[in-house]
Amino acid sequence: MCLAAGDCTGHGVPGALMSILGISFLNEILQSGINMNANRILNLMREKVMKALHQTGFSSRTKDSIDIGLCIVDCFSGKMQFSGANRPLIMMRDGELTEFKPDKMTIGVAPLKETPFTNIMIDTRPGDSFYLFSDGFSDQFGELTNKKFKHNQFKKLIESNRDLPMTEQKENFEKAFTDWKGDTQQVDDVLVFGFKL
Repeated sequence: MCLAAGDCTGHGVPGALMSILGISFLNEILQSGINMNANRILNLMREKVMKALHQTGFSSRTKDSIDIGLCIVDCFSGKMQFSGANRPLIMMRDGELTEFKPDKMTIGVAPLKETPFTNIMIDTRPGDSFYLFSDGFSDQFGELTNKKFKHNQFKKLIESNRDLPMTEQKENFEKAFTDWKGDTQQVDDVLVFGFKL
């Protein structure tokens, strides 16, 4: 089972183009029938995006890219692979939060020295909850504070909702976001993808 949450740069047409490219390339790689590690999938996605957009790393013209967190779960063994391009994975287990850090690279724009993405192996247990998300929630400015929500506060929100069913967590996350935002303009797309094993 493959689970992913991505965040594309740009708005309007450029953002839509990156979304379509990302979904198409991910589906193409997964449907190839080859059994791959999560990091290999991200490496291949990066190659395909760079080739499609003619990105070389030396031109500042095309900076379009995708940040993504990707999980592959083996439902028989309970092992899960995680690889992240600028997007982390949060796990809640027995009331304890663990954050798996991503690589500080994106899917697209070739760095001068291109390095492979890291593959993290996780031994899951029944009842574990996981969260993949974009930076839209933590980057949102609050009406009362005029400050960003921030990543640490987002982690505290996950911790405070850890014992609730996912449907209730969703409602509480939405309420927390709208209460924080108030009448302030929303600055970015917001995606929080939680799943429980």
